[in-house]
Amino acid sequence: MSISNSGSKQYKSSSMKLFGRKQSLHSMLGRGTMADVLLWKDKRLSGGILAGMTIIWFLFEVVKYNLITLLSHISIATLLAGFFFTNLAYFFNWNPPRKPEIVLSERKTMELARKLHVKLTRVLNVLYNISHGKDLKMFLLAIGFLWIVSIIGNWFTSSGNLLYFGFVSLQTMLSLYSRFKKEIDGIAKNGSYDLEKLYKTLNKNVLKKIPRSRDVHK
Repeated sequence: MSISNSGSKQYKSSSMKLFGRKQSLHSMLGRGTMADVLLWKDKRLSGGILAGMTIIWFLFEVVKYNLITLLSHISIATLLAGFFFTNLAYFFNWNPPRKPEIVLSERKTMELARKLHVKLTRVLNVLYNISHGKDLKMFLLAIGFLWIVSIIGNWFTSSGNLLYFGFVSLQTMLSLYSRFKKEIDGIAKNGSYDLEKLYKTLNKNVLKKIPRSRDVHK
């Protein structure tokens, strides 16, 4: 048996998870509410968010509601409901409706803004490092991913359709992966091996021949 064949079998027999992750998918997603929603850990919450997104998509993309018109109609319905309920409560000696309290406190708002700032800074740092081209493999993967996203974006004439179907696809694919992760990891393992061979060939015949600028710090 040749060395290359033995190396191939050794690679395929080694344990590998999708995206090279070393922890569970739930841990990678933050172990929070968002992870529970995407992986359908909380079926009521996931179903409620999906139903809400579907209603919003239906109103804006199918019924062609305008945002200002929709907000105006919701406000009118809220005022009418409050008016009738208040008068009925006075007539039947019911308790009048309470004034809604502020759900999101100032402290939680600051924490949310701080988390968004940290994540945005992390994303910008990753993009900055990739744009320098020090890791050609990551640079090519980023270009390929953005190119695929641009092609998918051309299929949708509306951003609402793109966001809705993107959310549904993400929620569906992550849930399916959590159920059939062994089978998907096996397919990803073989595909990763083939891509690694293709990258080595491309790197040897093309990428190494491209002149690269020297690091300014050297």
